[in-house]
Amino acid sequence: MAGECLVRALALMNSRDQANVTAARALLHKAALIDTESAQVHSLLSIASTLHVHMGWQDRQNVIPAALASARKALSLNPDEPWAHAALGYASIWRQPEEAIAPLQHAIAQNPNLAVGHYFLALASTYAGHREDLFAHANAAERLAHCDLVAHGYAGAHDNVRATASFAIEQYRQGVEFARNAATRLPNSPTAYRALLINLALAGKSAEAKNTLQTLKRLAPNISHIWVKRNAVWASEEAGKRYTEAFRIAGL
Repeated sequence: MAGECLVRALALMNSRDQANVTAARALLHKAALIDTESAQVHSLLSIASTLHVHMGWQDRQNVIPAALASARKALSLNPDEPWAHAALGYASIWRQPEEAIAPLQHAIAQNPNLAVGHYFLALASTYAGHREDLFAHANAAERLAHCDLVAHGYAGAHDNVRATASFAIEQYRQGVEFARNAATRLPNSPTAYRALLINLALAGKSAEAKNTLQTLKRLAPNISHIWVKRNAVWASEEAGKRYTEAFRIAGL
């Protein structure tokens, strides 16, 4: 029964639809009650919870403490479970991105084919300002996505993180192209449109950025100036200022 919940939850999560991801989290809560000793269930529960912040549906202060607790529970059950280390790293990005690097490196060391681990590490490296690792891990996430159940349903993930990385290194036109690719491959992903907006805005394409904001508001109704300030986790103050300025240019 717990295994069935896990499989159903994965399918729902991979849609990147808010109602589906919320349903997936409920299924995983149920699975955790059925099989209290499953490190995979607690890991995926943590990832599903963090996904609500990443997508822009909830504030990090309301979600990340529980996501971290689920990941730590998974690690206590099985310290060798790669998903558990990946879950801890993913949740840690929204507390302090630098803290996410070590558990994500550990996840990949345990399973070099863990596509989602490479994706999370590319994301953490972007926010932490580790420029040398950004695209190598995005490339690995793309190459390995076919063999990773968590990554399999998000065909645009690698281009999404490349778009965010491009913003970080101020290559905005390149970032626009990556973000367009991500949005095309999964058109209901708020993260793709967030990456598109910030790159368009600072590439001088303010009219397109404003149109993108309307799509983003439909996919993530909680998006606001306050949400952006509360949930931005850029280690660099300069990058954080560019990020909030991009939303201002787009009319948020």
